[in-house]
Amino acid sequence: MTLERAIAKDLGDDINLALVGLLLPGCSTASTFVCKGKVKPLALPKQHPEFLPAFHALGTCVDIEDSVLKETEKFTRLMYGSNRVI
Repeated sequence: MTLERAIAKDLGDDINLALVGLLLPGCSTASTFVCKGKVKPLALPKQHPEFLPAFHALGTCVDIEDSVLKETEKFTRLMYGSNRVI
């Protein structure tokens, strides 16, 4: 089994479908979120799968609904340790 397949198997189908949305802000040479890297954004959905539909939508459509933006904002606040949600 290749390393890529092992990682994909470990992440699971739901997170694999959300990868485009989760990793969209960055590239292979820069962190996706300031001071968070790529590990925490990939680990957090395992603890909070309610955010996965929003990230699935980011990876599949060009027009982003307000509800998707609100969910990604909640995710970002949670990732940075803020309990305050607008």
